[in-house]
Amino acid sequence: MPPIKRFWRSLQSIPGAATSRFEWQVLLGKEWSATAPVLRATGALVARVRCPSPGGDGCPRRVVRHRDGRIVAVCGDPEGQCDTIDLTLDDIVVHELDLEKLADALCRLLDLERELQPLSFAGPAWQVGWYEPVAGQRFAMVLVLPVEGDQAHHAAVRLRGHYDRPFLVVTPTRAAVEPQTAEYLRASRSRLLILEEALGVEPAAGWQLLRAAEDLLSDFRRDVLGEVRFGTPEHRFPTPPGSSWNNVMIRFINGHEVEPRVSGRSGGVYSYTHMGMGKANRDEPTLQWDLLRDLADGHGELPWPRTVARRTVQKRRERLARRLQGFFGIDDDPFEDLPDRRGFKARFVIVPER
Repeated sequence: MPPIKRFWRSLQSIPGAATSRFEWQVLLGKEWSATAPVLRATGALVARVRCPSPGGDGCPRRVVRHRDGRIVAVCGDPEGQCDTIDLTLDDIVVHELDLEKLADALCRLLDLERELQPLSFAGPAWQVGWYEPVAGQRFAMVLVLPVEGDQAHHAAVRLRGHYDRPFLVVTPTRAAVEPQTAEYLRASRSRLLILEEALGVEPAAGWQLLRAAEDLLSDFRRDVLGEVRFGTPEHRFPTPPGSSWNNVMIRFINGHEVEPRVSGRSGGVYSYTHMGMGKANRDEPTLQWDLLRDLADGHGELPWPRTVARRTVQKRRERLARRLQGFFGIDDDPFEDLPDRRGFKARFVIVPER
């Protein structure tokens, strides 16, 4: 796949990632044919086009449309420093980065939940979608297209105040972000994803990753999942996104440990303390763990006991439900009532120790 370095670097000099087709062709050179499909014609026309020697009087060239249909770009300098050039109508049509296509590609290639929306409070920034490394843990991915020195830092500050958790900033090149801005993001466990290093384009296939998605997101994934805590000590099962309780199985290894599985995927063996069901002041399980064992012994069903008030058991059920929801990252209630409301049962498979 040929590199498109000129394309990414051009985005740093084009406000709004929109300019005439003529200017895109000048900036991109040989990359034009590969990247043209990721641009979108807006229908608007420019009044000026790039000069080969910008900065003089009358720059850039002024577009003149003659009655006979000819279109030319003329130098505005009294001494005419730049040659007049012939243009077509297509040359002066504004073409912009197709954000819809870019968002679709990033979400498809990185397995994100797409939610494209402008974040005008952060400058030239758009939320692309949500990265969900495990069920229930969602982190925003934001595209920032800075063309001025302080725009990237302004965006980082505003985004850190907007999101209550880490996020990913996607930007064209490393040169677009000052080192202190990168440090500022790392302080909140947010990360940069550099498009120049991550994304290329094939003329026939469109956007393609230059490296594996898991490799690109591994540092961010490690940082944010290392933060997940619901008690001490406690862990979280790596539940695949989109899972439900029907996909869950819990098998007791012994009185203190279980082996959970989701869609056949095992995360290892977990103790009651790993699952947040250990007492804070002593090394023994809580009543919620005892209730989970009773459910296993009943092969997932538990009639209301005669010796304990139903309201008491109902409270234990609610607390156990919250613990399981937090551990697996599945929001739905893991339990449902038995017929005639004579008790309740698990919506997952639970197996007692052998």
